[in-house]
Amino acid sequence: MGQTPFQLVYGMEAVMPMEYIVPSLRITVLTWMTNREALEERLAQLEELEEEWFFAGFHWQVQKKREKSWHD
Repeated sequence: MGQTPFQLVYGMEAVMPMEYIVPSLRITVLTWMTNREALEERLAQLEELEEEWFFAGFHWQVQKKREKSWHD
């Protein structure tokens, strides 16, 4: 599929936790942050991540079909 398991889960390579780049809801609650731009950016990243999950699932299905046809 061309992606690591960490990338599929978090949407990026394992360099540093996502919460340090774009604050999560947990960090927002702990620091009482109400930065609307940061929240909108986080929402955009989550939408992008959902698209990557879809493509990863699609590639997984294609690979399984190839393996099945090869074995049959």
